[in-house]
Amino acid sequence: MMFFKFSKTRFRRRTKGQSVIVQFILFFLIGITLYIGLGNLFRIQSEVVRSDLIGLYLDMIESYVSSVTVSSVEGCTDCDIVENKIKLDKTYASYFIEVGINDSGIFAETAPKQYGQLSSINNLNQSLNIIEGSAPSIETINLTFDKTQNKLEIR
Repeated sequence: MMFFKFSKTRFRRRTKGQSVIVQFILFFLIGITLYIGLGNLFRIQSEVVRSDLIGLYLDMIESYVSSVTVSSVEGCTDCDIVENKIKLDKTYASYFIEVGINDSGIFAETAPKQYGQLSSINNLNQSLNIIEGSAPSIETINLTFDKTQNKLEIR
């Protein structure tokens, strides 16, 4: 009887070649998974920091415009019309800012509208005739207070 002899060296070489391919595929998948996972982690962290920053910027802008409003109302006693020009940076955390005024008070919000901040102008909104309006941060914001008619507006 004749038996077929398998060469152990050939069999081992073939399994070694297959294990190298399987090992390459596994390491490739692990590498891609780590790359995508770390990329998403940094992207999420960047968005969280960006949203925190825009919240702080909006609060700061709203406080600044509110203080300019109070100084316009309480400032010049001999003036009939007080006009303040406010120049802001064009973008904050890659967002354009829109500053406006309505019956509720002064608001600062992002464009597109994702975040916003509202102030009651130290309760001056109850004693002033407010003309609703808004202005984007890419332009100079004109805050006008007419003392004769007790009107406040933003253009």
